[in-house]
Amino acid sequence: MNLKNRFTFSLVGLLLTTSASLSAVESDFNKEVRVDAKRQSIDIQKGIISFFDDVTVNQGTLQIFADTLQVEQSAGAGKEVLIAVGKPAKFSQVLESGQKMHAEAAEIRYRLADNTIQLTGAAVLTQQDSVVKGETIHYDIAKQKMVAESGTDKDDRVTTIFLPEQLQQQLGESKE
Repeated sequence: MNLKNRFTFSLVGLLLTTSASLSAVESDFNKEVRVDAKRQSIDIQKGIISFFDDVTVNQGTLQIFADTLQVEQSAGAGKEVLIAVGKPAKFSQVLESGQKMHAEAAEIRYRLADNTIQLTGAAVLTQQDSVVKGETIHYDIAKQKMVAESGTDKDDRVTTIFLPEQLQQQLGESKE
C-alpha cells in the first residue's frame, strides 16, 4: 500500500479543536462490559458467545450498537474481542473533555486488552464536528491515535473534513 492510500495522524494534534485533555474517560476501561440482546448462543468449546437482534454493549460511557455481536474469549479473561456487525454498527464514547466521539462501520472490532477498535467497511469516525472516512480505520482509544486506509480500488480515498474555524485554530496552535 503506497503513502497516497495511507493517511496517518494523531487525533490530538489534528482533529481536535482544543488543547484540553481529550482522552477517553479512563474509568470506562475498569468497568464491566454489559451486553444486551434479543437472543444469545454459546459455543463453550470454541469460547465464542454470539448475540443477535438489537444488540447493545455498554462499558461506562462506551457504547456499541449492532445487529449481531460475537465475543471471542479464546485469549482469556480481559483479552476478549468483541466483533459487532450492523448496517452500520455504531460506537460512541464520551471523552474526558465531555465531548462525544462517534464511529460507524459495517464491522467494529473492539479489543478489550489494548482498548482499540478497528472499523471496517464504509468506516466513519466523527469527533468535535471533524469527520474521517475510509474503508478501514484503526483507532487506539486510550492513546487517541488513528490510522485510516482507503479501499483497494485506485479511486478509493481517505477523506478528512475539518470546519474552517477548526483548521484555523490548529494552524494557529502549531505556530506557537
